[in-house]
Amino acid sequence: MRLLILTHWLSNRGGGVSVVAAAHARALAAMPGIEVHAMGLVSDPGERADQDWGGATVHALIPRDTRLTGHAPGMVRAIEAIAPDVVHLHGLWTYPALLAGRWRARHPGGRLVISPHGMLTPCALAQSAWKKALAGLLFQRRTFARADLLHALSASETTEIRAYCGARLVAEIPNGVDLAPVPPRAERPEPRRMLYLGRIHPGKNLDGLLEAWAHAGPLAAGWTLQVAGWDQGGTEARLRAQVARLGLADRVTFSGPLFGTNKDAALAAADAFVLPSLSEGLPMAVLEAWSHALPVLMTEACNLPHGFAEGAARRLDTADVAQAARALADFLAMDAATLARMGAAGRALAERDHRWDVVAQRFRAAYDWSRGETERPDFIRDYS
Repeated sequence: MRLLILTHWLSNRGGGVSVVAAAHARALAAMPGIEVHAMGLVSDPGERADQDWGGATVHALIPRDTRLTGHAPGMVRAIEAIAPDVVHLHGLWTYPALLAGRWRARHPGGRLVISPHGMLTPCALAQSAWKKALAGLLFQRRTFARADLLHALSASETTEIRAYCGARLVAEIPNGVDLAPVPPRAERPEPRRMLYLGRIHPGKNLDGLLEAWAHAGPLAAGWTLQVAGWDQGGTEARLRAQVARLGLADRVTFSGPLFGTNKDAALAAADAFVLPSLSEGLPMAVLEAWSHALPVLMTEACNLPHGFAEGAARRLDTADVAQAARALADFLAMDAATLARMGAAGRALAERDHRWDVVAQRFRAAYDWSRGETERPDFIRDYS
């Protein structure tokens, strides 16, 4: 089988989507009987090195326009030259999403799988709403209609997908994470460090976290907050002003985007991880924190309820500042042994449910079923 993983950006510009697409490619390319290609955009030829694509053949194209959908001359010809049996589209609203639908219309024997990656949550749809409405009208809804299978990261994303496009067949497969040995954590003096890792964007609710931190009382004095990520839309400047207004300048640092070994070093140096998001698909950042045996404070919007159930995470309630401050204070009050137990539970959860080899086997089973080669796996839901 020849698989094409098609996404918008191959580089770090794609954020978590490009990280997942690259890991997806690596894991599937390591399996026998499958030839994996990956295609997407770079702003210059050197950017393809941002991600490790493993044994996949990478096709990097430079777009003519990066402001809207990312039109890239030559992408149609490149897809046809690969002659894939299955195209797996990661992400929505862009030129690759347009071409995926057109490819499927021209190739009745081909199969198209789409992963929205949390882009259909109400919060996500509200961002640049008119652009997404226009893209939906011009091509995205048609691409959905031509898909053979939709991929959801969670049950809640299945609901969002069906609300947007009425998809009949949905495979629920979580994200995976790479696992490396975790050295024992030495006892560190205060202040302890809580890490946020991801986009600096209004949907991540970092302003709400800062307000909660300011109201968490003396317990917060024993901790610092490291905000590591890339700015979107001037959000970081607003957060820096908020930090100054709240008197948190000695407790909150902004590190900029971290990737590769720098990201691993930040995770290794942290004592806990926080994700206060209002909307997520299934966040890679939490899985990476668990892979490093970090205890996690997150919202229900992160769509990882088994983390709460199995003691790997505590719930951050964002209904109002007072509730968020109480949840944060309770978390910050935990002793080192309790935090270590939470981190160990997260690592065990990542090893059991989120190893990329396990996730890749599910994707391979989904592709085989879509081509009529096997019985329908139980993780593929039929809503006919």
